[in-house]
Amino acid sequence: MASYTIVSDIGNFILKKLRSKICPEPLLNPQSIEFVSPADENADYTLGIFLYDMKENLEHTDLSKIPLENNKLRLPPHSFTIYYMIYVNASAQISVKSLDAQKILTRAAQVFYDIKEIDPAQLQNNLETVEENAKVAESRLTFDEKTKIWSALNKPMQLALYYNISPILVSSERTIDAPNVMRGIYHLGERR
Repeated sequence: MASYTIVSDIGNFILKKLRSKICPEPLLNPQSIEFVSPADENADYTLGIFLYDMKENLEHTDLSKIPLENNKLRLPPHSFTIYYMIYVNASAQISVKSLDAQKILTRAAQVFYDIKEIDPAQLQNNLETVEENAKVAESRLTFDEKTKIWSALNKPMQLALYYNISPILVSSERTIDAPNVMRGIYHLGERR
């Protein structure tokens, strides 16, 4: 399972992918794409990537313990879903015209559409087990849910893209002793 850095590793993967696909067209400079909250007034960037939520993934609660050496078992990993907002910085020093903002967001949507899945083994090379790829999906938020996110940031709502990625499996550091089989009962032959 992945180490605790997996969320930042996924973020770095997304940042590199957007920079390589959006620059030099429609954005000229890769440094104009940043990980930043829309509430940050001091940052100068054009396209922002904001991790706005991280929740336990209740659909992946049936994970097994992982056998280790020395008759030990690692507890099952903790499963998460992470939520990203991709937006054009409305308060950038060099303002972006509305049509240009639409082009930038549409290109970002095209990049996310093509990603589909993220293989944790490509991000971390010391995984103990083979694990499921994290799926990238558009978050189907209502207008009211989007408004609440922007309100929490004390910002007026603006056009943005919303995505979730799951499952993100983070390994446990806890191990337990594997139970020893003390005796077995076998029934041979037919029962009468």
